[in-house]
Amino acid sequence: MTGALELPGLWSLSRATGLVLIVLLSVTLAIGMLATARRTPSWWPRFATAALHVNLALLSIGLLVAHIAVTVLDGFVDISLTGALLPFTADYEPVWTGLGTVAALLLVTAAVTAGARRYLPPALWRRTHYVTHLAWPVAVVHGVGVGTDSASPASAAVTLGCVGLVTFATVLRFSTSSDHGWARLSARAAAVAFPIVIGVWLGVVASGGTS
Repeated sequence: MTGALELPGLWSLSRATGLVLIVLLSVTLAIGMLATARRTPSWWPRFATAALHVNLALLSIGLLVAHIAVTVLDGFVDISLTGALLPFTADYEPVWTGLGTVAALLLVTAAVTAGARRYLPPALWRRTHYVTHLAWPVAVVHGVGVGTDSASPASAAVTLGCVGLVTFATVLRFSTSSDHGWARLSARAAAVAFPIVIGVWLGVVASGGTS
């Protein structure tokens, strides 16, 4: 691939940045949901939770840029800048790589709307900010599908740990609501069930790769 670097450590660095990014996204999402549900400790100030949530989100965006850059520069697989930025156009694993692009675009959308929050109607901001919830499972599936070491004990443990954290935060988040509309109940049930389904799927992938 033109412009790629044949360095043995680049693909490992790409995988490492991807795993760390999943951890950051999971922690950021969990903190946001726990803060919304007011499940943070009483001695911990709310402004500190908000600041931590924002700073982790900004760190995630920075790491996302690094992850994309390292992946494009790496010569182990053929992923061009265009393939990395346009969903499902990469030569290498177009579906799994495309899902990563979709997750990245959703995260950038969330970051932009968060930065423009003061200029947006509150209802519009809340709805667009919820794309972070969609970006997380898409990013998890991307990481498992595209990774050459997804079934390794370390990678599987990190991914399953992140799924468990978000599942726990999701259960707490939706257990505090008093709204019992069928549409909202269905959405909450899906939000709880989806991470669990992903966790089971990851467990199958891990056991299959080590058998």
